[in-house]
Amino acid sequence: ASVWHTAWFQLAAPPPHPHFLQVDLGQPRNVTGFRYLARQDASVGRVADYRFFVSADGVLWNEPVVAGRLQDSALPQDVRIPPP
Repeated sequence: ASVWHTAWFQLAAPPPHPHFLQVDLGQPRNVTGFRYLARQDASVGRVADYRFFVSADGVLWNEPVVAGRLQDSALPQDVRIPPP
């Protein structure tokens, strides 16, 4: 029942791309992918292009482990991360 959104309506100029969302999983975990569910009450604000990074410490980030483009859809979309 929540939506992440940039503060576009509060600023004279929207924040530039790219936008980042950082998730701390609390401990090292094997991540094999993620599921994206677009906003369900409107078609604005959907993610198009994505880059998925991983970090052991939340400070050092290398190249993305997977990148691509999501469909313009309200349906759930699964992105698989290839094994190292």
